[in-house]
Amino acid sequence: MEELKISFSTSSGTSYSAPQISGVCAIILQTFKKATPGHVKFILKNSADEITLGVSANGVEATKMGPTHNKGIGMVNIKKAILLAKALNNVQATKPALLFNLNVLSLKWGIDLNSVEVNV
Repeated sequence: MEELKISFSTSSGTSYSAPQISGVCAIILQTFKKATPGHVKFILKNSADEITLGVSANGVEATKMGPTHNKGIGMVNIKKAILLAKALNNVQATKPALLFNLNVLSLKWGIDLNSVEVNV
Protein backbone atom coordinates (compact mmCIF):
# COMPACT_ATOMS: atom_id res chain seq x y z
CA MET A 1 0.00 0.00 0.00
CA GLU A 2 1.30 3.43 -0.97
CA GLU A 3 1.97 5.95 1.81
CA LEU A 4 -0.50 8.84 1.92
CA LYS A 5 1.24 12.20 1.71
CA ILE A 6 -0.53 15.12 3.33
CA SER A 7 0.42 18.73 2.81
CA PHE A 8 -1.13 22.14 3.27
CA SER A 9 -0.47 25.72 2.33
CA THR A 10 -1.75 29.17 3.14
CA SER A 11 -3.28 31.54 0.66
CA SER A 12 -5.65 34.44 0.40
CA GLY A 13 -8.05 36.07 -1.99
CA THR A 14 -11.69 36.28 -2.88
CA SER A 15 -11.96 32.52 -3.38
CA TYR A 16 -11.39 32.17 0.34
CA SER A 17 -13.36 35.15 1.62
CA ALA A 18 -16.41 35.01 -0.69
CA PRO A 19 -18.04 31.94 0.92
CA GLN A 20 -17.62 33.40 4.42
CA ILE A 21 -18.97 36.82 3.47
CA SER A 22 -21.83 35.20 1.52
CA GLY A 23 -22.84 33.36 4.69
CA VAL A 24 -22.75 36.58 6.71
CA CYS A 25 -24.83 38.32 4.02
CA ALA A 26 -27.41 35.52 4.21
CA ILE A 27 -27.68 35.98 7.99
CA ILE A 28 -27.98 39.75 7.54
CA LEU A 29 -30.80 39.24 5.02
CA GLN A 30 -32.52 36.79 7.36
CA THR A 31 -32.29 39.33 10.19
CA PHE A 32 -33.25 42.40 8.10
CA LYS A 33 -35.64 41.04 5.47
CA LYS A 34 -36.14 44.37 3.64
CA ALA A 35 -32.41 45.08 3.37
CA THR A 36 -31.20 46.44 0.06
CA PRO A 37 -27.72 45.72 -1.34
CA GLY A 38 -26.75 49.16 0.02
CA HIS A 39 -27.92 48.19 3.50
CA VAL A 40 -25.91 44.96 3.40
CA LYS A 41 -22.79 46.83 2.25
CA PHE A 42 -23.29 49.43 4.99
CA ILE A 43 -23.69 46.71 7.63
CA LEU A 44 -20.60 44.80 6.48
CA LYS A 45 -18.43 47.92 6.35
CA ASN A 46 -19.60 49.36 9.66
CA SER A 47 -19.48 46.15 11.68
CA ALA A 48 -16.00 44.98 10.64
CA ASP A 49 -13.22 44.92 13.22
CA GLU A 50 -10.13 47.01 12.47
CA ILE A 51 -6.99 44.96 11.74
CA THR A 52 -3.83 46.61 13.05
CA LEU A 53 -1.67 43.59 13.90
CA GLY A 54 -0.21 40.82 11.79
CA VAL A 55 1.08 40.39 8.27
CA SER A 56 -1.00 39.87 5.11
CA ALA A 57 -0.53 36.84 2.86
CA ASN A 58 1.72 38.92 0.61
CA GLY A 59 3.91 40.06 3.51
CA VAL A 60 2.55 43.55 4.22
CA GLU A 61 2.25 44.49 7.90
CA ALA A 62 -1.19 45.67 8.99
CA THR A 63 -0.13 48.63 11.12
CA LYS A 64 -1.94 51.42 9.26
CA MET A 65 -5.40 52.37 10.57
CA GLY A 66 -8.31 52.39 8.16
CA PRO A 67 -8.95 50.49 4.94
CA THR A 68 -5.97 49.44 2.82
CA HIS A 69 -5.49 47.35 -0.31
CA ASN A 70 -3.98 44.48 1.68
CA LYS A 71 -6.48 44.22 4.54
CA GLY A 72 -9.61 45.80 3.10
CA ILE A 73 -12.10 47.25 5.58
CA GLY A 74 -11.18 44.74 8.28
CA MET A 75 -12.30 41.40 9.66
CA VAL A 76 -15.99 40.54 9.51
CA ASN A 77 -17.67 40.50 12.92
CA ILE A 78 -20.90 38.52 12.73
CA LYS A 79 -22.12 39.62 16.17
CA LYS A 80 -21.83 43.32 15.27
CA ALA A 81 -23.34 42.67 11.83
CA ILE A 82 -26.41 40.99 13.33
CA LEU A 83 -26.80 43.73 15.95
CA LEU A 84 -26.62 46.43 13.29
CA ALA A 85 -29.01 44.52 11.00
CA LYS A 86 -31.52 44.24 13.87
CA ALA A 87 -31.16 47.94 14.65
CA LEU A 88 -31.59 48.94 11.00
CA ASN A 89 -34.59 46.64 10.71
CA ASN A 90 -36.21 48.35 13.71
CA VAL A 91 -35.39 51.82 12.38
CA GLN A 92 -36.67 50.88 8.91
CA ALA A 93 -39.99 49.93 10.50
CA THR A 94 -40.34 53.20 12.38
CA LYS A 95 -38.24 55.84 10.57
CA PRO A 96 -37.17 54.65 7.10
CA ALA A 97 -35.22 57.84 6.27
CA LEU A 98 -33.00 57.74 9.39
CA LEU A 99 -29.34 57.03 8.72
CA PHE A 100 -26.88 56.26 11.49
CA ASN A 101 -23.74 54.27 12.22
CA LEU A 102 -22.29 52.09 14.97
CA ASN A 103 -20.94 55.09 16.86
CA VAL A 104 -24.48 56.35 17.36
CA LEU A 105 -25.58 52.90 18.52
CA SER A 106 -22.73 52.49 20.95
CA LEU A 107 -22.53 56.07 22.27
CA LYS A 108 -26.09 57.41 22.18
CA TRP A 109 -27.84 54.21 23.28
CA GLY A 110 -25.06 52.82 25.50
CA ILE A 111 -24.69 49.53 23.63
CA ASP A 112 -21.36 47.79 24.20
CA LEU A 113 -20.94 46.06 20.83
CA ASN A 114 -18.20 43.75 22.15
CA SER A 115 -20.32 42.26 24.95
CA VAL A 116 -23.57 41.68 23.05
CA GLU A 117 -24.65 38.06 22.92
CA VAL A 118 -26.31 37.00 19.68
CA ASN A 119 -28.10 33.69 19.21
CA VAL A 120 -28.17 32.59 15.59
